[in-house]
Amino acid sequence: LTVAGAHAGRHVLCEKPLDVTLAAAAAAAEACHAAGVRLFPVFQGRFGVARHLLQAVRSGRLGDLVNVRVSMKWRRDDAYYASAAWRGTRRLDGGGCLINQAIHGIDLALAAAGPAVSVQAEVANRSHPHLEVEDTVALLLRHRDGALTIFEATTSTDQELPMEIEATGTRGTIAIAGNAIVRWQLADGSAPPTPEPDEPSAEAPETEHRSWKHRRQFADVLRALKDGRQPTVVVDDGLRALATVEAAYAAGRLGAAVTPKEWPTGAWASTRARMAIGGARIIENATSCAAT
Repeated sequence: LTVAGAHAGRHVLCEKPLDVTLAAAAAAAEACHAAGVRLFPVFQGRFGVARHLLQAVRSGRLGDLVNVRVSMKWRRDDAYYASAAWRGTRRLDGGGCLINQAIHGIDLALAAAGPAVSVQAEVANRSHPHLEVEDTVALLLRHRDGALTIFEATTSTDQELPMEIEATGTRGTIAIAGNAIVRWQLADGSAPPTPEPDEPSAEAPETEHRSWKHRRQFADVLRALKDGRQPTVVVDDGLRALATVEAAYAAGRLGAAVTPKEWPTGAWASTRARMAIGGARIIENATSCAAT
């Protein structure tokens, strides 16, 4: 659909992931580039309360980033997977909870800490034996500047729990649980930011927050098109998250640290010539760390 939209001369707003493989997603990005249209990945989590954490990291208020912790414990029962034939399949879904649900947390971790240069992973199926894909993952990411991300995700809980993301730097810690700031501890002594006038309260139903975040991203895309600027979430973000997910799957299969693929930012016209899309590279002599 993305390629068809590009051939029709239309800008494309695409839900995560951009495709089920990095190769297909990069090809879609190239098609949009060649057609002179823009491809916008949807990661609405950037527009919720987590935006305050990301802004604090980027402004340096946390000091040097030390680590990020992400926890996603969600419920997807048998009825969910039975509701559509593509759910929980490698060919049409790309995998299980990691590529479908947890990629939101991967995007937030990468937005906070930068690209991952090493991914270690344990991947399991704990409560959906009829599926060919995972429902539980534990990851350890090492980012380019040395910060670490500890990441856990599952769709095997008996109830949906709020996603948690915490960033710790040399000058403080910020923690988010669901749609609330639960820790804002900075060396500068600042108070946590207040919600915007139209922003749902932390106690509001998740459906309200999800709708508000999507509307915020859609408005950001429209402003980017009108003003000729980059949006908050760019196509590289979608590709980077997918590359990290693919590296995690490879790390889980191989039992070794894997580095995600990289590409020249925005240089889609030469992607195939400068990037070996298929597969991922084992990191030789990687330091062993347990991601539990």
